[in-house]
Amino acid sequence: MDRHIWTQELSTHHCPPYPCNVCGKGTLALVKNSLICKETVESVRSHGHDEFDFDWISYAFTAWAQCTHPSCKQEFAIAGTGGVAPQYVSNDEWGYEDYFAPKFCYPMPDIFKFPAKCPDDVKEELRAAFAIFWSSRVLALDD
Repeated sequence: MDRHIWTQELSTHHCPPYPCNVCGKGTLALVKNSLICKETVESVRSHGHDEFDFDWISYAFTAWAQCTHPSCKQEFAIAGTGGVAPQYVSNDEWGYEDYFAPKFCYPMPDIFKFPAKCPDDVKEELRAAFAIFWSSRVLALDD
């Protein structure tokens, strides 16, 4: 299991290489121009506050990803939240970049590979657990 990819965020041009569980050969790639985000009402209202800062911005987003394997091309719907974070540009210059954290994906990629002899009913239950992985992120994968 590559723990690192499950904690990565999306950007307007990048999706972490989650494994495709349909073909088992490809990884997911963001479909060009498919990520759409909308700023939340609370976030928009915060712009008028005297102490407003860019890290107060919050988004809801949807995006499409597709398996990179030429014979598969399974599409995956991704949705979640986002915001704006400071980003180091160069020479002590900072800018801001949008980031997007997935909360749901359908179909959800398998978080780890199943052993060859894993019973189908166990796979089914594990896949049900994978489906709520991001929405109930209490696991500390960086430990």
